[in-house]
Amino acid sequence: MHALVTGAQSIAKGWLLALLEMAPLGQAEAVPVADFAAGAPALCAAVARALSSDHELARLEPGGDLVPLAVSAARLAGAVTPTESLAAVEALREVMWSAVRSELDHDPEPDLVADVAERLQRVSAVVASAAVGAAAGERTTEDRPTGEAPVAPAPDGEETEWRQALAEQLEAAGRAGEPLALLLVEIDDAERLRAAGAGTTLARVVRAIRGEVRRPDVIALEEDGRVWIIAPGMPRQGGANLARRVLAAVGTVEHRRVPLMATLGVAVSPDDGRDTATLAAAAEQDLLTAQADNVRMAASDAGDEPPRPDLRPVT
Repeated sequence: MHALVTGAQSIAKGWLLALLEMAPLGQAEAVPVADFAAGAPALCAAVARALSSDHELARLEPGGDLVPLAVSAARLAGAVTPTESLAAVEALREVMWSAVRSELDHDPEPDLVADVAERLQRVSAVVASAAVGAAAGERTTEDRPTGEAPVAPAPDGEETEWRQALAEQLEAAGRAGEPLALLLVEIDDAERLRAAGAGTTLARVVRAIRGEVRRPDVIALEEDGRVWIIAPGMPRQGGANLARRVLAAVGTVEHRRVPLMATLGVAVSPDDGRDTATLAAAAEQDLLTAQADNVRMAASDAGDEPPRPDLRPVT
């Protein structure tokens, strides 16, 4: 992997282009290009070295001397939330993987490709953990703009920030007399994915879902791999339509070349509840109903549209 280390500058350029492509045009300036140019090549080189050396990987892990470099991934990418940090590291992983494949084209032995892919997942998970930890500590609910959401749960006895955001959105919806949809997405085998160090795969899920929601909607990835979506102003039919798009988006993400699948629950205020606990419980129940019926989405939320392939019964 020496060629990757010496090519860190080019990899960093590819990462920058990926970050700019991810960001809406009006938010492209959020990537601090000057800081990125100064620090990204060193991070890319460190990741490349960690692909072939346990010692170099340990330097990026907690207690290692390169932890600040891993932590800087969020700042270099202009990420201000844990979800954005995960997406930024996933973009780096994809660019690094492209560079790795170019190198492995000279020796495309299947076992070697699989080993390097797993190693890159592990290294990316280490960097993602550091970056997410940094982002989670830098922002509070009060200074997080609408539409951003945390990924880490709050300590025992405290509400997670997405639940606080839901409470605020419900209050606003009640005052305006408008509906609000709450969607719960449960990825199949999410626990196994996390155990395998595939946290960046879950980050790709969040990115795919983000492409289907509106700008004011809130997305939150919880530690257990479940994703909550808060969609203010959305009635039941809109929630059902969004659910279909989300399920299809999840299916575009692959882990080891196998598309992911998910089950989804939908609850709509005020019909299913007017407070956080009741609405969340209704979404949970809807998801459990779908699982019990061995489908991806409860029939009660399917609306009048014909079923799509991503809604077929699980076999």
